[in-house]
Amino acid sequence: NILGGGLMVLSKYPFYSPAEFRSYKSFTAPEEYFAGKGLQVVSISVGGKLFAFAHTHLGSSHFDSETNDFKPKQIRGHVRQIEEMGQMLAAARRRFTERGLRPHFILAGDMNCPEHFWNAAQDAYVFDRPSYCYPSLDSKSELLDTFRLLNFDDLGFTSAAGNPYRSLDEPAARLDYIFSDMNPWVIPYSSEMLFKDIQASPPWALSDHFGVLTRFLLL
Repeated sequence: NILGGGLMVLSKYPFYSPAEFRSYKSFTAPEEYFAGKGLQVVSISVGGKLFAFAHTHLGSSHFDSETNDFKPKQIRGHVRQIEEMGQMLAAARRRFTERGLRPHFILAGDMNCPEHFWNAAQDAYVFDRPSYCYPSLDSKSELLDTFRLLNFDDLGFTSAAGNPYRSLDEPAARLDYIFSDMNPWVIPYSSEMLFKDIQASPPWALSDHFGVLTRFLLL
């Protein structure tokens, strides 16, 4: 871990307990070995309700234009990271339970896991990537994809063509997500993309991805 995890949470509400950070043992592309990526969990008190906010930046993989897919070995490392993240989330829930707490979990971050992918034979984007992303992340189906729930027909790409930080041959993709526990007193009611302006020349965009904003109604 040379560069550190690079994760930060800003909150207008008080933090309930110190943040926890766990590093992933697996990595994807060779340069990702030095990034020290992992999962951070913070607990926040909102209106008398306790939330556990978990966020991450999973490793990226190199796109191969000849196969129209990411490097297989790097994808396997990505899958292992997702499995580690799922285990870390489960362990965090157990630690809260041992303290007599049952916070509402929200998971957000750059998962680097495309939900749709370009299928040259069909000449269209197809919904196929969750076959390895979602089951590894949430085998018990405890988490809800807030953007997909509220924008069923929107591809929701957060990494698009024209961004100067992306490879020119890499297709647009939805890589950034906000998941939430299914809970009758925490209801997502809107989810949208932010910071979508792309500058092809300086001053360039602040990030290689768009932002995602989900709003919740607390009952």
